[in-house]
Amino acid sequence: QNVLVLLSDGDANAKASALPGASTTASVYPSTQNQCHQAITAAQRATAAGTIVYSVAYGATSSGCSTDTPSITPCQTMQQIASSSATFFSDYTATGGSNTCISSARPSTNLNQIFTDIAGDFGGSRLVPNNLQ
Repeated sequence: QNVLVLLSDGDANAKASALPGASTTASVYPSTQNQCHQAITAAQRATAAGTIVYSVAYGATSSGCSTDTPSITPCQTMQQIASSSATFFSDYTATGGSNTCISSARPSTNLNQIFTDIAGDFGGSRLVPNNLQ
């Protein structure tokens, strides 16, 4: 089972200079437009391909995603990046975080506890030899 754990404040707002070759007019990947929605689309494609996407909103604010139309908040971005409500976590107590960004399914707010909860979902770990990667 492939798993992706994404920790972010959810506010995708890179300047065009940070995205060489990206479109500045179209909103298809890679683009300087609709950056939060692009992240959601990529995560949804990963989920559709069988990867479980965990999303940890760390200090997500109640406003942001300034490149996106329609507007979306950083918290909403992180919620929609997760494969399901069970794979969305939020540490809204982090600096800048909004107390409206709370995971109802996984209410842990401490990063240590969040990652302990995520690790508990895995059920175990194993080493993968380099020649099999």
